[in-house]
Amino acid sequence: MSAIGGYDANLEDRSRSVALVLQAGKAGLGPFIRTLTSAGKVGSQVQILGQGFTGATSVTFNGVAATFTVDLDTYLTAVVPAGATTGPVQVTTTTGTLSNANFGTTQ
Repeated sequence: MSAIGGYDANLEDRSRSVALVLQAGKAGLGPFIRTLTSAGKVGSQVQILGQGFTGATSVTFNGVAATFTVDLDTYLTAVVPAGATTGPVQVTTTTGTLSNANFGTTQ
């Protein structure tokens, strides 16, 4: 069994991502974001992992504002907004704007 900080590295991708985010928080890494899926339809919920989400003021999909809920400092959910196109997902927090690689948006 391969483990990362006591977590089984053979878990499904989502669990592994959560474990890595928890480890990043313990390691003192700066804020970052990662979507759990690389693409989604307008209106679908997207889970976003990262750090520093408490106090977030906006989430955008390629510049289009989305509704979102901060569930934890390391986890939020957002809804892909109408009019969004493929491009970066950005989360604005109290420390600045965090961005990830392109998120594919389908209508």
